Amino acid sequence: MANGDGDSDTTSSNSNSAAGNTLAELQSKVNDLVSNFDIDINTDSFDLDAIKSNVFDGDLGNRGEIYAISQLLILGCILGGGIPVIGNAVMILLGPGLLLAGAGVMVVGSSNLGANQLSPWPVPPSGASLQTTGLYAEMRHPMYAGLLAACAGLSIVSGSATRLLLTAVLFYGLEIKSSYEEEQLLDAFGGDYAMYQSTVTSKFFPESIANELPWMKKELKQLE
Repeated sequence: MANGDGDSDTTSSNSNSAAGNTLAELQSKVNDLVSNFDIDINTDSFDLDAIKSNVFDGDLGNRGEIYAISQLLILGCILGGGIPVIGNAVMILLGPGLLLAGAGVMVVGSSNLGANQLSPWPVPPSGASLQTTGLYAEMRHPMYAGLLAACAGLSIVSGSATRLLLTAVLFYGLEIKSSYEEEQLLDAFGGDYAMYQSTVTSKFFPESIANELPWMKKELKQLE
């Protein structure tokens, strides 16, 4: 019995010593980590006179005011939780409008593709043909686009941030799926599909509308 008690005391002492060494090592590592951070706050960053000078620097109208004002307006709407005056109209357009438009795009897209080619799988069915007309002349994956629009519209109609977040996840998933699908289509149709990709460059957004967006016009002009 006496020997047993002695062994127990020795084991307890060793355990306490090991725990103490572990804590000491952890504390030493934390201290080393903290010491590696060189926190040097530049008080010149809070010089109000310098900030005021920067605000009024440059020529009026040539400082990119439109971008800064747009940013401030959007931020104000976010903080206020809505869009003043036209908020209800925008919600109707982006909610039911997107939902109905998305559903319509899916119906038309499936009609363009044809029942004999409809499949949930990214690998084209046997005997499939390359579809490049109708909505497929505007975007390479109109049914995916319609699904995303409908989900976004439902998210807005129901006021669900969770649904909207999941729609973003769905977009990412469809982006991956469509990339794999296009690999399969390249295997199936070869150069014809490569030509189609170079002609219709948009996956999920109508190309005729996308090309009218200001930043796309600028990019297209640079490519000319």
